[in-house]
Amino acid sequence: MQGDFSQSLSRIKVLGIGLVLFFMLLTSESLVAAFPTIEIELGLNKTQTGAIYSSYLVGYLLSALFIVPLSDKLGTKPIMLFSVLISVICHLIFPAIYSSILLSVFVRSLAGAGLAASYMCGLRLIAQSVEKNYRGFAVGIFVTAQYMGHSFSLAFSGVLMSYFYWTDAYYILAFLAIFSFPLLFILTKNISSRDDASELAGKSSIIIALKNLIIRNISLSYSLHALILYAVRSWLPYFIFGMLLLHGISEDFSSDFSSIAAGLILIFGGFGPIAAGMVSDFFGRSNTIMAISLASIFSCLILGWFDGVPIAVKFVVLLIFSLCISGSSPIYSTVINETKGRHRLGDAIAAQASIGLFGGLLGPIILGLFFDNFKPEFGWPISFSFIAILSIIVFVLMLQVKSFQKHELRSSSG
Repeated sequence: MQGDFSQSLSRIKVLGIGLVLFFMLLTSESLVAAFPTIEIELGLNKTQTGAIYSSYLVGYLLSALFIVPLSDKLGTKPIMLFSVLISVICHLIFPAIYSSILLSVFVRSLAGAGLAASYMCGLRLIAQSVEKNYRGFAVGIFVTAQYMGHSFSLAFSGVLMSYFYWTDAYYILAFLAIFSFPLLFILTKNISSRDDASELAGKSSIIIALKNLIIRNISLSYSLHALILYAVRSWLPYFIFGMLLLHGISEDFSSDFSSIAAGLILIFGGFGPIAAGMVSDFFGRSNTIMAISLASIFSCLILGWFDGVPIAVKFVVLLIFSLCISGSSPIYSTVINETKGRHRLGDAIAAQASIGLFGGLLGPIILGLFFDNFKPEFGWPISFSFIAILSIIVFVLMLQVKSFQKHELRSSSG
């Protein structure tokens, strides 16, 4: 980590900006930990609670379509500052209005919009400022901060809810999240409000970006990745709760431990982006994603269909699976930033984010439908089989990207 990479890393303050994201996301999964209480209190089924969770991603999707492309004109700094502020305010409001479904959906949508713009602008800043040989690793650090924020949110929420009512626990984390805004303001004080990309000429259009096969396939693959990620992230405590009951653990202990265990597993998986990003720097982006897809498929088979596997083995497989579902994320973003063509970078990033999070929006709802319409002994096998099929599709899409890149390389060298 010498030379250009060290200088670039210091210049853009990757670790500091990652810490901003970490604080901002401390309340992101508190709702998941509170699902059992909210379902009983408001009389909701799992499809409805999944829909409330996914409203976060509706805002993310709309922000990716209409706000992220503005980074070509306005630059990353003002969008990041405004987005972090919106996210913090929305999470402070949520516990007071959650009983109104419409208001809770609206507020969570705004919070999701804030996350999308701040996350995508942060990725853009880092990817454009680091040498290519270390770009996957640098982006991986930032993405890991995002995963750690989500994971610690779930773990901290589980711990706090053992001592406080869920709204009080939510407020505690929401007040900690306030630190993200002044921290970002300090870190970006000497960063220009405009960047080089803002000088690009030409008409802004996501459609133009999607005409590029690499951007199109990466966006579709990222969509399936997001579907898997948010589906697992939202229902992992529920899976662990059922798994513990199946192995004879008491219901009280299983209820208290499931959110904490899920958070710890996701924290472990948060190191996946750094590891996968670094591996992709040496073995190629497409090869790394295909390897991750294969590991995901085998993990799903074990978790979904082998009930007789010892519980310790299942937890090990969950750790591996957690690494898989998080690991490919920085690689997709790195490829988008490295792809050249007749498109604006902001449009390519918006295409990835909007199409990608459409899948994330559907993930919690789809698994909720499986659980509502199938008996427990069938719900999880069907869910993991569904995830395995999605991983196979990602593998095929990345094979196409790899073939297209080889063809472009031969054409340019010829």
